[in-house]
Amino acid sequence: FNKDHELTPESAQKYIDNMKLTKSPSTIGIRGHAIMRYFKLKKMKVELELPTLTQPNPEYTKIDEVQKLIDNCHSQLEKTMIIVLFDSAVRIMEMVNIEVKDVHKETLTMTVTRKGGTITDVNLSERAMNELMLFIGVRGITSGRVFGGMNYQKSLKILHSIGSRAGID
Repeated sequence: FNKDHELTPESAQKYIDNMKLTKSPSTIGIRGHAIMRYFKLKKMKVELELPTLTQPNPEYTKIDEVQKLIDNCHSQLEKTMIIVLFDSAVRIMEMVNIEVKDVHKETLTMTVTRKGGTITDVNLSERAMNELMLFIGVRGITSGRVFGGMNYQKSLKILHSIGSRAGID
């Protein structure tokens, strides 16, 4: 669309329909919603016929699989990562960014910064807290990030490696 062709609800729908031949539903959805925001800015209420996105149900790791992962850990780092992730259900980056001051042994909690920036306390089992404290002790740290210079990519590589050793994809 350019200065010679004005965007109308009809031309927008035609554009969407043409994209259905070559683009994925998510791409069409993103572009369609951007077009609807454009119309909203122009104070026009326009509904476009967009493809429905469906997501498969997530597959959860079973308890016996978690134990299999733990049994295939080769270091305290690996064991701590697996136990803390599965015990607390935090995201990888939420775990990686935990600082020593965020670990509260007396209340069995750790303070994490969520994806959107919200800071919250997360409960841990005694087992997870013991593993976390053991790891902190092994590293000999009293401040800073518990997992040091770990980042998402390194963490994911470690977790995939454990999964491969355990025969879990």
